[in-house]
Amino acid sequence: MPWQHLDLAATGLSADDVATSVWWIDNEGAKYCGAAAIAQSLMAIGGVWTAVGLALHLPPGRWFGKAIYPIVAKYRHRLPGGTTACKLHR
Repeated sequence: MPWQHLDLAATGLSADDVATSVWWIDNEGAKYCGAAAIAQSLMAIGGVWTAVGLALHLPPGRWFGKAIYPIVAKYRHRLPGGTTACKLHR
């Protein structure tokens, strides 16, 4: 769900949190940020994406995800499906 539609107080996240990283909050309330959130979302999709998410969840994929996520986040507005709303404003 886009952060603009969230009740941030209910999630325990700040506007700065959601403006700088993607978040995944599971059914138990556990929060994952950045590359870990991407890994969790891929595992939730199922199928072959479970394997991709698991690869990002475990080392060395986790290390790669942590290293590459800031670059992807910075340029996410240029990715397929990205819009100017995706652009980070600091």
